[in-house]
Amino acid sequence: YKHHLEKTLSASFSLDIEISGPLEVSFLHGLQLAAHDVHMRREGMQIATVSTVSLGIDALPLLLGEIRLNAIALHDPVVALVRHEDGSFNFTQPQPHVTLKLERISVSNANIHFTDAMTGNEYSAASCNVDLLGLTPVDTLAPGSLATVNISASVGCAEIREGSFTLGNVRLALAANHQLFTFAPITMDLFGAQATANLRADFSAAEPHYALDYTLPQFLVADSFKLLAPTRSVTGTMDFSTHLAAQGQTLPELKQTLSGHVSLQGKNLLINDSNLDEQFAKYESSQNFNLVDAGAILFAGPLGLVVTKGFDFANIFIETGVSSDIPAVSSEWNINAGVAQTQDVAMTTHENLLALKGALDFPNAQFKNLSIALLDQQGCIRVSQDIGGTFQHPEISKPNIFKALAGPVRRLLEKLKPEVPCAAFYTGSLAVQP
Repeated sequence: YKHHLEKTLSASFSLDIEISGPLEVSFLHGLQLAAHDVHMRREGMQIATVSTVSLGIDALPLLLGEIRLNAIALHDPVVALVRHEDGSFNFTQPQPHVTLKLERISVSNANIHFTDAMTGNEYSAASCNVDLLGLTPVDTLAPGSLATVNISASVGCAEIREGSFTLGNVRLALAANHQLFTFAPITMDLFGAQATANLRADFSAAEPHYALDYTLPQFLVADSFKLLAPTRSVTGTMDFSTHLAAQGQTLPELKQTLSGHVSLQGKNLLINDSNLDEQFAKYESSQNFNLVDAGAILFAGPLGLVVTKGFDFANIFIETGVSSDIPAVSSEWNINAGVAQTQDVAMTTHENLLALKGALDFPNAQFKNLSIALLDQQGCIRVSQDIGGTFQHPEISKPNIFKALAGPVRRLLEKLKPEVPCAAFYTGSLAVQP
C-alpha cells in the first residue's frame, strides 16, 4: 500500500510526496497507519518534511484497494513557504476533484518559515500545535458550501516572528457554525503584556463581514519603541485598544471599508538621557530635528508601526544626561471608509503640549492633511509642520515662517504684536484649562 498511499497524499495536497521511512499499522483506535520521514516537494524543490504522518483510514474501502482517509496527524513538520517576485507560490491549492472526508486534523510541534520575495519580508512560527475537529467536506468552489460547515479548533504557537517584531504564546480557539466563524478567545504576549482579542467572520452575505476587538493593557513602552529607536530607552506603560470592522473579499476591499476606533493612552512615561523640553526650546531657533520625529509616539500603538517607518524617531535623542517626563499621552482615532481621523491626539511634557491633527489614508497608504504642532497655553500654534506623501516615504514640510525667525527677534515680535484670539489647534482632553 505504500505506493498507493504516496499517490493518494500527493493528489490530496497537489505535491510530490515521498515516504522515506517505514510504515506502521495500528488497530488500537480504529485502523491507523503511521508513515515516517515524509518529504513534500514541488517541481523538485522541498517544501516540507514531517517526522511522522499518522493517518486514520476507513477499513472497508481498503478491502477494495482504495485508501480513504478520515484523520491526519502531522508530527514535527518543518515547512518552508515562498512567494516569488512574480506573486506565485511554491505550492498550489488541492485539486477541486480531490475530496478529503476528514473528521480530524492535528499538527504538533510545527515550525514554519515564509519568505516573501515581493516585499523582502520573512516570517516564522515556532512550536505550533493545531487540532481541528468535526470537519465537514467542503468544496471551496461551490456557492453556499460554507452553510454546512461545523468545526471546532484550537491553535497555539510558542512564537511568531517578523523581523524584530515577536508575538509569544499565541493561542486561539475557533468555532465555525455554518457561515459564522468565531475566533475567541485569542491571546498573545506582546511588548511585555498579554493581548486579548476576538474576531468574527460572517460569510452569509455576498460580501464577507469581519469584526475585531483587541486590547493590550499596560504594555511596556520600552519594548514597543525598540522598533523605532533600538538604542534608546523609553520607560513606562500604555494601554491600547481597538474595535475594527470591514467587509470584502480582497485586501483592497477590506481597507476601503475599514471602520472603527483606535485608542492609545499613557501616563508618566520617561525618555531617558534626553530632555524634550530643552530640545523644543532649542528647536525654535536651531530647527535641529523634526517635530514629526518627536511626534512618532502619538501614532496609535502597534498600528503606528505601519506609518512611522519613514520617521527617524531616534533623531530626537540628543544625549543631555537629563531624562524627560511625559505626564500624559492621548491618541484617539476614528476610522471611516479606511481613513483614520484624529479625534484626540496629543502629548504633554512639563513645559510643552504637542498635538497632531489630520488623517491617515490606509487604502492609499498616505498621509492626508496631517499636521503636528507645538502649542502655547491657549492651544494655539507656536510652530507646526505638515506631513504628506506615503507611509513609506513621508514628505515633511519646513516649519512655519513665524517659527523660523531667530529666537530673540521672534520674542520681540511676540511682545509687539496685538493680542488676537487664535483658532485653537487642539481642544482635547490634554488641553490646558483656563
